[in-house]
Amino acid sequence: DEVVWATWEEAAPDSDIRRKESLQQQLAQFVTGDEGVSRADVAEGLGRLRQLVAALLAAIGQVCPQWAAEHGARTSPEEIEKLARAEKPWHEGLAVACWRTYKEVAGSTDPAATKDAAYSALGAGDYASAQALFDEALAAMSPGDPAFVQVSFGSCRALAHSDGPAARTAFLALADTNDSIGVKDYSMLVSELMDAGNLLDAIELLDKGLTRYPDNERLSKLKEHVVAESQKPGNDAAMDKLKGLGYL
Repeated sequence: DEVVWATWEEAAPDSDIRRKESLQQQLAQFVTGDEGVSRADVAEGLGRLRQLVAALLAAIGQVCPQWAAEHGARTSPEEIEKLARAEKPWHEGLAVACWRTYKEVAGSTDPAATKDAAYSALGAGDYASAQALFDEALAAMSPGDPAFVQVSFGSCRALAHSDGPAARTAFLALADTNDSIGVKDYSMLVSELMDAGNLLDAIELLDKGLTRYPDNERLSKLKEHVVAESQKPGNDAAMDKLKGLGYL
């Protein structure tokens, strides 16, 4: 009663809806038999409170759509990209710049949203931005977080395009401590390393995968692809690696 009326007086100082007496005090006096407060007085106080509630609900119904429209316009993808392009340093990826701008406009966000932005950057081939966003998401997570493994694997995929050995090492550490990492993940990162031109790291990771899943058909087919790629001119080191591992 006290808080609501005080809020209303600040929000609508010119309104005709006004409290005469404290309803809380009236009720206390009425139930204790105070003859100075009648049933009609209490009914009038409750009636004014009902009027106030109706007025507040009507105000919310008008303000919320307006706020949503204004907020949505400020945080639309088109507006965020326009602001990001105008303010980003030349060396900063667009995905990171857009995400930074969005956080400035909309306020702080949660790691799940950062994860989604990171995967969007990864899908767009903006690996540096993806790496930065994955790192940001991981910094706000603990190993027990349900999305920790997914974000960590995404970080390995992004890292494969800038530092093959680091990506391979990070992935193997993740696989050793999480049973949810399986054949699909080994296969995907091997392919990612190959796409990034890190053939030697791809071969080493494939070997680890085949050691862990020796009879897996998916990895066996991937091995054939790795061998074919290694036989192309200029890949002598990869050929030597395959021979040393006994694959040729």
